[in-house]
Amino acid sequence: MLLALCALVACADEPVDTPAAARLSLLSVGDLGTPAAEDETGARLRVGDALAAEDRRLPVDALVLLGDNFYPDGLGDHELVPRIAENVVAPLCHFLALDGPRSPEVEGACGVPRDARHPVPVHATLGNHDYGLERSPELQRRVVPEFVPRFRVPSGLTEVIEIAPGVSLVLLETQKIYEQPEANAAWVTDALLEAKGPWRIVAAHHPPLPLDDGNDFEFMTRGGAAMREAVAAAGVPVQLWLAGPSRSCRLCSWPASQSCTGTPAAATASRTAAPPRVMNSKSFPSSSGSGGWCAATMRHGPFASSSASVTHDALASGCS
Repeated sequence: MLLALCALVACADEPVDTPAAARLSLLSVGDLGTPAAEDETGARLRVGDALAAEDRRLPVDALVLLGDNFYPDGLGDHELVPRIAENVVAPLCHFLALDGPRSPEVEGACGVPRDARHPVPVHATLGNHDYGLERSPELQRRVVPEFVPRFRVPSGLTEVIEIAPGVSLVLLETQKIYEQPEANAAWVTDALLEAKGPWRIVAAHHPPLPLDDGNDFEFMTRGGAAMREAVAAAGVPVQLWLAGPSRSCRLCSWPASQSCTGTPAAATASRTAAPPRVMNSKSFPSSSGSGGWCAATMRHGPFASSSASVTHDALASGCS
């Protein structure tokens, strides 16, 4: 099993007018969907433990899943209870209230006492593996919340959530958007314009740039170009883009023509479609069974009126 993420951090010379009380901390992780029988190293559980430890260190406001929630073909009616138990409840139990109408069917997979948990919203996108079975997307949108009430998947190609004062979370279903990227780019532009901001975080399965591991290069190149054009057409800042189909951790600036002063994860996006520049990248060896996660914290601060810090980790792989 391999978990992956990409964080794209915007840089420019404009300050962000963020409310003084604004603060948001979230954790993101992708590719948690390996069936328990195939997870020989227990990576999904170790990642869950790492996420819980980070939340105990610095409590978070939300958890973001970056797709491929159920390998290899998505979620099926014939396996609802065991797969939700092993791929959602077991690794993420620390973050779940499990007070839904069907929660008792899966609560046995949770090893954390109720009074020791920190329930938060779980915002999930879908990856390419989530679309294998015809009913999988609908089951994740409509049925998983019966077991895990705060589990939320966008009902369309995009969804905007005003997740905190001054911070908008924009969820994109890039597997479908990238299939016809030029035709669907307008949905992304509209979502960015709908987001109140001034901080905007995009969460998607795919990054807006091609991967360097040969993974669906043409699909990613065409889709990524359309997404950069969509951001440019919106003309609003996008400070962070979280994505998860690559076998590496990445911290990137957007656009390449801009540089940051202070921490590289602060300031606003330049209104251009120039491609992001990878600032930090290290690959996960697929045989290591390691997993990765990302923590992002935004708060009112002295740099450009607001600041954000991004940390990421890969268990046993030394990604830094």
